[in-house]
Amino acid sequence: MSDTEAIRQWVATETGLETVWLHPNAPRPARPYAAVQVLSSPRLGEPYVGWPDGTTGAGEVAGQTESTFSIHIYEAASAPDPRAALMRVFALRNTLDKPTVREYFRVNQWAFRAVEMITDSPELLDTSWESRAMFDVRFGSTATQSDDLGVIETAVVNNDPIAEEDA
Repeated sequence: MSDTEAIRQWVATETGLETVWLHPNAPRPARPYAAVQVLSSPRLGEPYVGWPDGTTGAGEVAGQTESTFSIHIYEAASAPDPRAALMRVFALRNTLDKPTVREYFRVNQWAFRAVEMITDSPELLDTSWESRAMFDVRFGSTATQSDDLGVIETAVVNNDPIAEEDA
């Protein structure tokens, strides 16, 4: 998986809000702020590793993942419009269409894939409502590893029952 800090930094830059990693036990900054959470990073299939016998030297193996991030915006209690968090989320989502933002992700080895449903999700905290909105966004990334091919020259499997008993 590519550097997830690039995702958090995109949210911070585009919203102008302090942006933290969402964690149940982490302290919350004063509102307004944004939070990012990595929901999942499943691997997409298995990498191709089929080199002909006798190949030596460095071999590159590339594996792809598709990571889903949940982006939350918590608006200030003093915001005059109860839709303020929702409007910030829409504005952040719209930045994904900007060529400069796409280039930023490319440079940081992320490929924007899709946005899941944007949700207005205010929450009751103590005796007042907290204006909150969120959406999930999917990015793809490729991790490349190098392997020294030709280290194991020959593998012999011996099914001799006597040899197994002696082992």
